[in-house]
Parts: sequence; structure tokens; C-alpha cells
Amino acid sequence: MTAMLMDMNDFNDSHNVDTSKIITLAAAERSTNSLRASVGAAPPESPEMMNLLEQARQFLFSAHMAALGTLDGGMPYVSAVNIAAANDGTVLMQVSALAEHSRNLEVNGACSLLISTSDASDSQSSPRLSLVGHAEKVSPEQAERYLRLFPHSQDYLQLDFYFLAVHIDKARWIPGFAKAVWLNGNELTAPVPWDTATELSMVEHMNHDHASAIARYAQLMAEDQPANLAAIDPWGMWLLADGRRLRFPFEVPVSSVAQARQTLVELAQV
Repeated sequence: MTAMLMDMNDFNDSHNVDTSKIITLAAAERSTNSLRASVGAAPPESPEMMNLLEQARQFLFSAHMAALGTLDGGMPYVSAVNIAAANDGTVLMQVSALAEHSRNLEVNGACSLLISTSDASDSQSSPRLSLVGHAEKVSPEQAERYLRLFPHSQDYLQLDFYFLAVHIDKARWIPGFAKAVWLNGNELTAPVPWDTATELSMVEHMNHDHASAIARYAQLMAEDQPANLAAIDPWGMWLLADGRRLRFPFEVPVSSVAQARQTLVELAQV
């Protein structure tokens, strides 16, 4: 494993979240009243707001599905999409030109994404994140992170599918029952400490040179199928095993490539 530690220095330096400080709905509403008239979001200035913002960002990067809301002739229309949070702060999705939501977005790019806990027994007491923004078309190259999480979607590009990036203007974070706050889109979607090219370098390096470490990560998740590393962010990593996406949350978020490297080394030694 020492050799692994030294080898992983080749990286270019280019979920469990403590909810003890979550403020109540009433306190959150008071903190946002002064800004609702402008952008409807609260700046993360206090420790409580910083904690909420960190929770919401972790929740966003831990998601791979969402409900998509668009406008259909002025009426709301909701559908289901796969998503991938991008390193530049946008949220990526792939759509078909024949889909109703795609037609709606061609007319009006305004949209909303609802991310919730898929296995929750009670949605009203479970965490969820509503994102409000607008969508624009992007190239497959710009959606490279989505393709790593959903490799089968590459085949859809031979049909009428294309990629969209949702730019978030504001977000409503509800970490639990009677707890809610508006978050500023710029703060929620601030770029992560590394760009997509650096992340891809880390992913390829791990898959090529440290398959045994990745096997250990999968084993820690009680997964016995061969796995590959698909993506890594400050709050965790995504593994692919037998076509399934497995989310491995970091116990402590990382803020640099060096910290990510150290975390991967330590996890492989568990």
C-alpha cells in the first residue's frame, strides 16, 4: 500500500453530515425575508447557513435521479430524468428530442429539478432539494461527467438524444420535517476544487493502476461484483458495478486533490 500511496502522487493537484445545527423553518424564514424580494435566496453568512449549504451541496452530488418540472403552455409538467452534478456548478441531464419536456424547454428554458431520497418511507420528513433555473444545450464533451455515470447513454447519442446543463438560480433545501431554507444558486453551485479534466485523470489513474483499491471500496459497501471508479467529488465517489451506480460517501469532505488522494489511500487500508 506504500507503493500505492507514492503512485497516487501522480494526481495533478490542478454523507454523513452532522445535522445538529439545522435551524428550524421559522428561523430560516426570518433569515431569508430581506432577500426574497430580489432573488429569493439567503446568503450563507452564519455558521447555521454554512452548515445548511454544505448539506445541500453534498445531497446534490449524491443524487443521480430527479423530477424535472417544465412549462407546457403555461401549465406545469413534471417528468423523470437522470442527472449528474457537474464540476462547474451546473446539473447535467440527457433528453430525447421527442420527449414532452424537451419540447417545453425549446420554448421556455425555465425549469425546476426536485431531488429526493428515493427509499424514504415518508417524503415529507425526508431530505429533498428543489433547484430553480434554466436549461441550455451542451455538447457531449461538456457532459463527460454524465457519460461516466451513465456509460450506456453514449449509445443514445446515435438516436435523437442530446445533453442539457441546468444553471441554478436558487434552491430550496429541506433537510427534514419543518426545516427549510432558500439558498443562493451561486453559492450552491460554486465549482468544486478540481475541474473535469483533473477528475478524469484521477478516475483513469485509479482504474488503470489501483484496481485492488477499488475492489476494496466495493467490498466495504458489501458489493461482490467487479467495480470501476466513475467519479469523485469532495463529498464522496461513485462506483459502477454490474451497471449499477454505488455512492460511497466520505466521512469528512475533501477540499483538494491531495486530500482526495489521501482519503482514497486510507479507505483502501481499512
